[in-house]
Amino acid sequence: MTNRFDAIDQATLDRYDEIARDAAARSFPFLKLVAPSPGSPLDWRVGDISVTAEEAIALADEAVMGWVRFANGKPVEDLWVRQLGAKKPARPNSSRDEAQWERWGSGRPKDPWNFQTKLPLRIMTGALAGKVVIFGGDRESHRAAISDAQILFAAKRRRPLVRFTSEKRDGENVFDPILQIVSYTEDDCPVRGLNLVRGEIVPAASPPAAAIRRNDMDDDIPFAPEFR
Repeated sequence: MTNRFDAIDQATLDRYDEIARDAAARSFPFLKLVAPSPGSPLDWRVGDISVTAEEAIALADEAVMGWVRFANGKPVEDLWVRQLGAKKPARPNSSRDEAQWERWGSGRPKDPWNFQTKLPLRIMTGALAGKVVIFGGDRESHRAAISDAQILFAAKRRRPLVRFTSEKRDGENVFDPILQIVSYTEDDCPVRGLNLVRGEIVPAASPPAAAIRRNDMDDDIPFAPEFR
């Protein structure tokens, strides 16, 4: 049995679907990492609610990677692509004049474009069970935690079930975030309204105040209580 919609060409439907998905896009809260005191395990929070030791499904298939340009310590432009099925995007070709770059404390120029990743997770236990949150790989240790879940997703072709925890770095009084693998899930459902891809350079969305980072974010800042 056919009807008049069967005659719609696929290109038209693809454009229609893209616009519909964009209209359905929602904002999801970010995971925040707090070090209660120097040398203490990290506290994972969503807003003011601690989710440390809770379990979540790492939606590794929905992870994105991209570039964020900083000016005066704030993100001003970004570009994101889905990591699954894509190559690492090249650094955007703007802001090449190193004479115009901000400087590290040593005086070395710092590239305003910073490579980052984002991993969505669906919390499965505790007060926020069912809520989808975003973990930002804006620091080396964060990207390492995300990559652990992604590598196992690629090996198992299943979304990992993880626990939010942290681990003391060898020889240092610093804790790194860990997405501890608990098991794997058969859940493969897409997340309605999740649209992290921004396939062209656009003004960066304003992050929560606590999430604003300078592009020296791979350096450990001893006095910074958050995002270690």
